[in-house]
Amino acid sequence: MSFLMGMFSILSLLFFVAAFVGLISPKLVLFKWGKNFTRFRTFMLFITLFFLCVIVNSAAVSHYAKRMESEELAQQDKIKAEQAAREKAEQDKIIADFSVKKAEILLNLESLISQKQFDLAEKGITKYDIKPLQSDLSDVKRHLQKAVLDEKTKNTPENDIEASLKIYSDLARIEPENQIYKEKLAHYKAEVEEKEKEEKERKRKEVIKNLEKQLKEVPVSEVSENLKLYKELLKLAPDDSLYKNKFDYYQAKAEELEQEKRREILKASSHLELLNWQWDSRYGYAVVEGEVRNISGKKLENVEAVVTWYSKNDEMITSRSSLIEYRPLLSEQTSPFKVMVTFNPAMEKAVIEFKHLMGGKIPTYSKK
Repeated sequence: MSFLMGMFSILSLLFFVAAFVGLISPKLVLFKWGKNFTRFRTFMLFITLFFLCVIVNSAAVSHYAKRMESEELAQQDKIKAEQAAREKAEQDKIIADFSVKKAEILLNLESLISQKQFDLAEKGITKYDIKPLQSDLSDVKRHLQKAVLDEKTKNTPENDIEASLKIYSDLARIEPENQIYKEKLAHYKAEVEEKEKEEKERKRKEVIKNLEKQLKEVPVSEVSENLKLYKELLKLAPDDSLYKNKFDYYQAKAEELEQEKRREILKASSHLELLNWQWDSRYGYAVVEGEVRNISGKKLENVEAVVTWYSKNDEMITSRSSLIEYRPLLSEQTSPFKVMVTFNPAMEKAVIEFKHLMGGKIPTYSKK
């Protein structure tokens, strides 16, 4: 096969060269038959032969590669089968040997364990630890595990709680009914839990200490930062009255600042500031009096105060309006106002707003 592929490769190269030589002179490659061929026909003839050789050679290479792959897979299967056969023969030999010398082998393994030659015992068990023999070895394997762990208990320091807990967990798994192992396991579990609790408390106190240190560096005026730190402290120590009082104080301060911020925003978008006002009843009339200031930056014409009275159930009783005293109201000027209406005993509260005469409502800011 390789010889044929080599021949086709050589022919491909010759045909490729002949195609380009034929472009120069067909007689150089076709000899006496070259007179019947043009240069182009000669070129096309040899190029066609070249591609035919390439195709045939490619098919041969592909076939050869598949055959080699198939042979390689067959060889691998053969090796695996031989290996499996050898392993089975060896396993059968071990099983036969164990069946004949079972009592002697088990006795020897137990002797090694008793003499604390754990590595040799482990090696011996591993030799016979195959599936058909595992049930016969289960007791001696458990005996070895227990002996190794018992030896570890003697060499493990009393204060190494985590290691002791792991050893007695394994021992309790091997002999779940052993009362000593149960008690030791419960003891070390409690020790570990106590240690974890102490470590958690230590970390908590450390975090509190760091937060208190940060608080000393934060000015009282930094309300949001103080609030944040006291909130963290209160999470760590919810029963601490100092942290609770400080948190409540800064929370109230933060709410005040937020309200002040909202008032400033409202004020910036308002044209009037209601400085003060009140209402009462006099001589059969409900009388509203107060003062309002122009904060719009321009004069305001014909400003009306509009008052609406409501009952204790928030039902509207009546409404009345009146022009303020100063008309027009200049920028930054303050004007008194007064609104009167016949008193109704059902009147409980009043709401005031301002508008342009025959016009729309005027945005008004009030601190109250």
